Amino acid sequence: MNINELYTNYTQDPLRWGDEFGLEFLDYIRALVYPKCHNKDQIEDIVSTIVVNLFNSFDKFDPAKSSFKTWLTLAAQADIKNYFRDINKRSESYLQER
Repeated sequence: MNINELYTNYTQDPLRWGDEFGLEFLDYIRALVYPKCHNKDQIEDIVSTIVVNLFNSFDKFDPAKSSFKTWLTLAAQADIKNYFRDINKRSESYLQER
């Protein structure tokens, strides 16, 4: 399925989007996360966060501005950075309390 079909299917039936998205892009998202983290549990946490955030912001995707893969990549990279930033903040906070 190409991006135009995915986008059309989403606009027609947003609830089906999750299944189709997973089939098409879950491995791609894992490939983006894996170089940053080799802990399987963390990888799945990050992937889940990315998928939820993409699902919640899918209506912001504009096919006239970029390809879906570009949009997905940029959004996923931002979520990866946010994930590790949050972990670092929690670690710093914990160390300061001690």
